Amino acid sequence: MKYLTKIGALGALAMAAAALVVSCGGGGGGGGDAPAATATVIDTASVTKGIAAVSALIPICSSPSAAQLAPIQSNQASSKTVWLAKKFALSQSPQRRILALSSTKPADTLGSCGGRITYPDYSHANGVTTATFAFDNYCTVDTNTSERLVLNGSIALVDTGTPSASGPIRSKLEASSPAGVTLTIQDATGRPLDAVLISFSNFLYTVGVPGGVPTSASPDRVTLGELRATTQATAQTPSKTYRATGFSAETFTTASGGQQLSASARGYRSNGEYYDVATSVPLVLDATGTPTAGAVTFTGANGSTAVATLVPGSVLQATLTVNGTPLAGMPACN
Repeated sequence: MKYLTKIGALGALAMAAAALVVSCGGGGGGGGDAPAATATVIDTASVTKGIAAVSALIPICSSPSAAQLAPIQSNQASSKTVWLAKKFALSQSPQRRILALSSTKPADTLGSCGGRITYPDYSHANGVTTATFAFDNYCTVDTNTSERLVLNGSIALVDTGTPSASGPIRSKLEASSPAGVTLTIQDATGRPLDAVLISFSNFLYTVGVPGGVPTSASPDRVTLGELRATTQATAQTPSKTYRATGFSAETFTTASGGQQLSASARGYRSNGEYYDVATSVPLVLDATGTPTAGAVTFTGANGSTAVATLVPGSVLQATLTVNGTPLAGMPACN
């Protein structure tokens, strides 16, 4: 079971980098603005807007040397998007990584509060499955808040494997969702609270060692052409679109049985200004699934930076500095 936990936790770390890219920071202007070829300035005000979403995945904590207050500014849609990504990442087992979809179409998955996940289009030949993965009012409950998350939309995918006695051995998985998937947040009674449309293109997951364990020489790789998150307009705020482009990640099993992840991407605020994000120190878990090292650096204009540093230990958490100054106002690190 520790191996399953390790796989899931590393998947969650990868999702953290991707989630912060699309949810961090503000920026004026609506979602239709063309990306400007201008780097954004990273400061305390912009960073704190993304903390609530990130803390849903990797809790941000304060080190004893933190000296400035950083109140969390919550955004329901981005926080729930990250929560759902974490739930998905933690559900992934080594078996799911190894085996591709087969000639037997998977049964529908029913939501805990209604709806379903289904495959309206499904074909398989010689280890290759071409399918549509659809959310039909699929509803799940956040047990921490009792809020409902309802998903609608579809993802087109091609799952490529080599036929074997136990099923197709996956070599790569391609997917796109240009029309996107809408995530609606509701209260416990079903009253809508917020919504966000997530769309993406050119997702490619390449297995480093099909049927085996990824190595430093042959790591598992993930690339993503573009990811968009478009928020719902309200009476107070217009709809805004946040983007990430050029996402790339590599992960492998270390010689000691742990795992290591490196990732990078470019994120855009809603006004088109961009910032770059990369693992300045690879994220590492030991053989028991315990985080031992890792740092993610966000770089903006004029050398401005925010650095999230993983705190080694059994509790998954990270400290944050903005332009070299520790950020306070978060719960104390355990």
